[in-house]
Amino acid sequence: GRRCAEYVWVTGPGWLATVTGVNNAKHQVKSNDPKHLHAFAATSEQFPTVFARAKRNGLVTAASGTPAFLSAVEPDGRLNCGVVDYECGGDETRPALDFSATSSCNLDFRAGQQHDDPEQDLKTSVFAVE
Repeated sequence: GRRCAEYVWVTGPGWLATVTGVNNAKHQVKSNDPKHLHAFAATSEQFPTVFARAKRNGLVTAASGTPAFLSAVEPDGRLNCGVVDYECGGDETRPALDFSATSSCNLDFRAGQQHDDPEQDLKTSVFAVE
């Protein structure tokens, strides 16, 4: 197959390629560093996620995931920025979203991973089924 020298697969840029359908040569997110993740705040109009497209067309959207996908607070208090949240804006330090938000500009229902919650996997499963 074809290979793009600019394409890098790490969690944030890789997940973004999955939900936008374009690689990081287009969406411009090349690492998990917030300085790079915030590039999606600028390119999301041109390359929206499947969530934003669905929501614009009247569908209900929901997602749960790891901090590279949806922002979360680590047990040590560190903020872990998720690339999908940058579709709602942000800067070089973090997305413009409260990390405990249960909805966002692109998700009607949002559940970021809580590492200090021993029932996180069960809650994520229930969230997905409901």
